[in-house]
Amino acid sequence: MYRQRAMLGCTLRRLPLLALLVCACTRDANDVGLEARGADGYTKTLAPELLGRDDALVAYAVDDRPLADGEGPLRLVIPGSQGLSVRQLVRLSRP
Repeated sequence: MYRQRAMLGCTLRRLPLLALLVCACTRDANDVGLEARGADGYTKTLAPELLGRDDALVAYAVDDRPLADGEGPLRLVIPGSQGLSVRQLVRLSRP
């Protein structure tokens, strides 16, 4: 399952973050938030109110091509929230 969304002049293939959390049975994440970690160790804590946003997503392709090595294979994107985009996403966990 994927959805496409045009952003910043490109089309992302992505999964909505909320759908991913429901599939992973982490329904209580909306109560405590999540921590997102990139392969480089960059870590951001996501407040509960961000997790249910329709535009919060996990991207896996851009313009029908896999994300570039420095960007993927997965990237957490929360538009309009500076600093909350996590490249090379390797882990989502409770803080």
